Amino acid sequence: MLSKNKSVETSKSHTVTFGQIETKKQYKGILNPFFVQWIYSPFNTEVVFRCENGKTVKKGDIVLSYEIDLWDKEIESHEEGIDDKNVVINDLKLQHKSGLEKADLDLAQRKLRYKLAMYNLNLAKNSPIELVKEEQNLILLKEKLTKDFIESKFKSEELMYDKGLVSLKSLQTLKVKLLNAESNYLRVKIKYSELMKGTPKIRLNQLQKFLDLEKMKFDDAQDNIKRLKLIQEYQINKELSGIQSISNKIKRFKKHKSDSYIKAPFDSKVYFPGVYKGSSANEPIEIGENPMKGVGLLFFTNSMDYIVNFIISESELSEINLGDEITFQLNSDPSVVIEGTVSKFSALSNDKNVQLGSLALERNGEAGVRVIKVTARLKNSNEALRHGITGTIFFKTKSLSKLICPLNCIFIKNGKAYVKLKGDNEAQVTVGKNDGFMAELITGVKEGDQIIYDR
Repeated sequence: MLSKNKSVETSKSHTVTFGQIETKKQYKGILNPFFVQWIYSPFNTEVVFRCENGKTVKKGDIVLSYEIDLWDKEIESHEEGIDDKNVVINDLKLQHKSGLEKADLDLAQRKLRYKLAMYNLNLAKNSPIELVKEEQNLILLKEKLTKDFIESKFKSEELMYDKGLVSLKSLQTLKVKLLNAESNYLRVKIKYSELMKGTPKIRLNQLQKFLDLEKMKFDDAQDNIKRLKLIQEYQINKELSGIQSISNKIKRFKKHKSDSYIKAPFDSKVYFPGVYKGSSANEPIEIGENPMKGVGLLFFTNSMDYIVNFIISESELSEINLGDEITFQLNSDPSVVIEGTVSKFSALSNDKNVQLGSLALERNGEAGVRVIKVTARLKNSNEALRHGITGTIFFKTKSLSKLICPLNCIFIKNGKAYVKLKGDNEAQVTVGKNDGFMAELITGVKEGDQIIYDR
């Protein structure tokens, strides 16, 4: 305490010099893990399991799970869609096979007719009396091909009828055509062709036109096969594209199902912070609730590495530096005391009353003062440490170099502070900080002054 003015029986002197005053300060701090890995809600579905808050977990442990029935139903439904697409593809292949067989038979017939028309024209031009037998053979071959074509078509129709693709009436109609073709074949076989002694010009013109027509039909038959193949490729590729699209959806639903089980990425502690739940206060997500997609549900942290945050005013910033030593004492268990070092400064706000909250000491402060968040990293850990718990921060500060003197050099007279200078002169002084032993002298003395004080 500052002494009252009194006579000095024994005294000693002190030379006023520049020095620093070391003081101890304390702040309220809140504990946070040094490293955290956040997990955000992948979708908006119901939570069916959640482990307890702050639980120690091993890598791969399930800490939260969602309802998966929706994904199972989607997967099953889309897999059925793939089965349906495969049935369609098999039916298309069968139809196209039948169509191509028909087109191949038609092409062979058109080719034969084209050659026959060419032969007839050449025969007419060359008075083909000696080629009558060959002509008859070609005619017979034509009728045989016609019969074989209708017979092949009838067999194809029978297969399609067995699969329900054609009607019985259509099959019976084709059967009648087959009988007629067989009858024509027998009739041509026994038919006698008169020998031709010559061919009129008009007949040659007719044969030439018939040849041109058969050539055009033959070319069309070739183009028809190309068209059928292109159509088949397009239709099957379209169905395959649909299968690929459905497969991608199944992969996405399976990933959703896998993501429905949130597992610990490493040995850690898991915490469930408060999340926004509409008009209600922020609270951890609970079983039966549907968190919004993208909300921070939980985080994992290394349970052995912590930082502590506390608030200082801008005017106190000169008293603490990066790397300064601090001591953290746990409020819930004062026996837990851990050393640490200041690692970071962060400006928070211009409104101290708004930002201090539970982090600040319960001390007076003016609104509008800029406040700073200080982060210190603890050197060691303790089983009692948990995310979000509070404690007290202690650290020593040194003032800027100022004139100092022993505290007992100062005495009070008429409510003002004085020191006694050499020569029995008294000087009124303005006193700054003190550490209980030494005090700052802001005004009233200068460096080198001799102050007389009690022993």
